Amino acid sequence: MSYQKNDLFKLVLRAQSNDRTAVSNVMEASREIVNPVINMYFKNYDDQKDVTQDFLVHKLLSGINKFEPSRGNFESWIKKMASCYCIDVLRKRKTEKNFWSAESLNTEWESRLRYIPSEETNEEFYANKSKMLNSAMAMLNQRKRNILVLFYQENLSYKEIAGKLGSTTGSIGVEMQRAKEELKKNLQNIGYEKASCFEI
Repeated sequence: MSYQKNDLFKLVLRAQSNDRTAVSNVMEASREIVNPVINMYFKNYDDQKDVTQDFLVHKLLSGINKFEPSRGNFESWIKKMASCYCIDVLRKRKTEKNFWSAESLNTEWESRLRYIPSEETNEEFYANKSKMLNSAMAMLNQRKRNILVLFYQENLSYKEIAGKLGSTTGSIGVEMQRAKEELKKNLQNIGYEKASCFEI
């Protein structure tokens, strides 16, 4: 829903007075305002959605009372804040450590492949199991690999992973689900038809 500047200004003032309906309306109006800004920094659709949601919930919602009407209009203020947030997210991702390597894949990971092949393919399957999983992991981007490794191999909680990767618990949960689904698809694409049995 689009608002005229004067109407949006009034909504913001009401939101600063803890009017819940106004807060909800400001959030939706702000989504439309910051989407073009965030989309300039992130080209991947999932990134655009995640960063926008994180910004609205963790920056705007907690910081709306910092807006001072006497110092400018709300639209300019929120665009600048969104731009700074995007730069901060990209900076953290650029310096993100890689927690995965093919050599680090251990039996904890391998044991997650629960498919029991027939007698004639049993030996061949288990000989290639580690290679298949490594190949599927290598097809993921670094962030997805990191999230999977930190959760399954390092046994970290979502909160701990968020701390290491400069994200939020909610975002890590969403990214985890996407990483698991993509890993299963990768396994299927390299010939593991029983990827649905990959217990993650």
